[in-house]
Amino acid sequence: MRKRGVKIVSSLYPFLIILLGAFVLFGVQFRFVDAVFNFLFLGWIAKLPGNGHLWFLTVLAICYLLFFIISRCGFEKWNRLWIWIALLTIVVVCVIFVEHFNLPGHAFPMLLITAFSFINAKEIMEKVTNMSMSFVVIQFIIISTFIVIVFQLFEIYQISRPLAYLLYNVEGLSIMALLLRLNFNHHYKVVGWLSGISFELYLVHHGFCHGAFSVLISNNYLVSLILLFSVSLVTAYLLKRLAVQIQSLFLQYI
Repeated sequence: MRKRGVKIVSSLYPFLIILLGAFVLFGVQFRFVDAVFNFLFLGWIAKLPGNGHLWFLTVLAICYLLFFIISRCGFEKWNRLWIWIALLTIVVVCVIFVEHFNLPGHAFPMLLITAFSFINAKEIMEKVTNMSMSFVVIQFIIISTFIVIVFQLFEIYQISRPLAYLLYNVEGLSIMALLLRLNFNHHYKVVGWLSGISFELYLVHHGFCHGAFSVLISNNYLVSLILLFSVSLVTAYLLKRLAVQIQSLFLQYI
């Protein structure tokens, strides 16, 4: 747990320092208290310009606390139907309550899915790796196509936020199943490399989609997509290299 915490901080803190430096350099307005809150993993309630996605780091911190509690209490005590029904009810109530204050309620469904996946990780991995490659690819294509069409045709987020959150999570699980199947059976180097910089990629990509540092071109979707992927991958790789150096220094003293 301690090493994992060091790994996260080694990427997050340099990212935030560089981001805030860029804000100052280019005159992007931000609140000092929001910056402090993001250093404390409280981006859920304090958003930085163009980087509202850092709310997920609050969920990540809660996840690690959740993992610690679950592992201490014992997996078998949690894996009961009535417990999951109770937790699902709590999640629904929390989503409704939190959304009332314009905070991202999709944190709670993600926490529930994360807890379920953590407790049943061995069984899930066995089932996914035993699926045929064709089935995993087909389900990914069908689910992704369906979700893209639904979001293009309907204002799902406006109609029903819980439904939108459900679709987000279904798509996320579909992607994870595909990557897990690819990596376990073929050990693609690209998948392994992307996995290695996935956290850094998450940190940097959103800033290139929104705000002062966006690389998107309004009238050219393809070029925007290429630019977004290229800039995000290069930046994430450089941040990872920096994080590795910082991480090694941290681990020498703890």
